[in-house]
Amino acid sequence: MKTTHVVPGHSAAGSLREALRIAGRDDGLLVLGDDFSCGPIASGHPADRAKWWEEQDWPEIAEDIPSFWTEVDASEEKLVVWFGCHSAKELAFRHAWAWRVDQRPYHIVDVTGRHIPVKWGDGTEGVIQSAQAISIIPATGLTTLFDTEREASPDEEAAYGRHWLTLMSEDAPLRIVAPTGLVSAPEDYFDHFILAHSSSEWRKVARVVGDVLGSTCKPYLQISDGTVIDRVARLVDQAKLVADGDPRELHSCGIRLPGQ
Repeated sequence: MKTTHVVPGHSAAGSLREALRIAGRDDGLLVLGDDFSCGPIASGHPADRAKWWEEQDWPEIAEDIPSFWTEVDASEEKLVVWFGCHSAKELAFRHAWAWRVDQRPYHIVDVTGRHIPVKWGDGTEGVIQSAQAISIIPATGLTTLFDTEREASPDEEAAYGRHWLTLMSEDAPLRIVAPTGLVSAPEDYFDHFILAHSSSEWRKVARVVGDVLGSTCKPYLQISDGTVIDRVARLVDQAKLVADGDPRELHSCGIRLPGQ
């Protein structure tokens, strides 16, 4: 039976696609652009997620969602789901997958905490001591994980599914990783990070976004750049930040704290 790998996000997909090429494998690849760590999840319907992404002005993500789930439902191949529990995006996907793909056998590769030998882009070799997510593992590291998948157990699938139902009932704007697992969070949860990395001087949005991502990546990868950008724009609307242009234009727009 042919194998198809399933990954949350195009960053992870790029690395896994390259890993498949390096390993000389002709396995399939299914990629979900949706990020279940943000936005409404109450209905559980892919069309509602697609509509929300359209409203956020991310049409390319919206277009991807229905086709992904259609391909999953139609696939008769061995499905291998890749994720890391220390990434809010990947852990949320793991929960949503368990709830959505009910009563179907599949395999998983959980990279959480693994020691993974890698070769970095500059050619140097090293070891990731404790992996957080597949999205930040180079292709050379992912090649070492092929054929390490295990079949998902009914008990763990039921646990993920039940917890996702709880999160769906809460329907919070965000979901983050806590020591206890995935939890709901309010939409302004990361605002203090954005304000802390802003100043009375003009700073490019791209620099602030990068600083926020860097300050929230340990011990868990909590937020995507898109979510940070959205919150920057919201803080500008609320007059908590001042912008000299469109805050979604990362490299041309500057922002600063008000009152200067």
